[in-house]
Amino acid sequence: MTPWIVLATIVGYFILLFIISWAASRKSDTATALSGGRQAPWFIVAIAMLGAPISGVTFISVPGMVVTKGFSYLQMALGFIVGYFVIAYVLIPLFYKRNLVSIYGYLEQRFGGSTHKSGAWFFFISKMLGAAVRFYVVCVTLQLLVFSPLHIPFVINVIVTIALIFLYTLQGGVKTVIWTDTGSGL
Repeated sequence: MTPWIVLATIVGYFILLFIISWAASRKSDTATALSGGRQAPWFIVAIAMLGAPISGVTFISVPGMVVTKGFSYLQMALGFIVGYFVIAYVLIPLFYKRNLVSIYGYLEQRFGGSTHKSGAWFFFISKMLGAAVRFYVVCVTLQLLVFSPLHIPFVINVIVTIALIFLYTLQGGVKTVIWTDTGSGL
């Protein structure tokens, strides 16, 4: 596969993402950007929950892990299923009853502000580290497949990728993420 085919595929993918983002966020404001408007069909949110943890790292690392560790990875996948049921039947009803949008609001109501802040900081740090690793893996893969054969420096790769992510995030919000993650969950 030539770098131009890979690049054309990536460009096509981002065009599709921006079209979905535009369509999903046409009548959104700041509140709906953060909550998704609370009007997405339940099955779309469920599929998006399955698609959200999938990334390029998943496609690169999971097959290798299955080969080296056998099917012990299946235990984690089964744990996800149990976790989704806990979310659906314990957390979501609790959130609706208390009019909450995150677990941190619950922590604040139940245990106080310091617990809310501690939980939020642990979440923030862990998510930033995870996102940084996923971002790095994507950039290294793009560098190998596209940018190095075209003699484009790694720093340009990173800048272009950050710009695309920023524009997509600015355009959409949670509502857009739900609809695009639904596609990756199918």
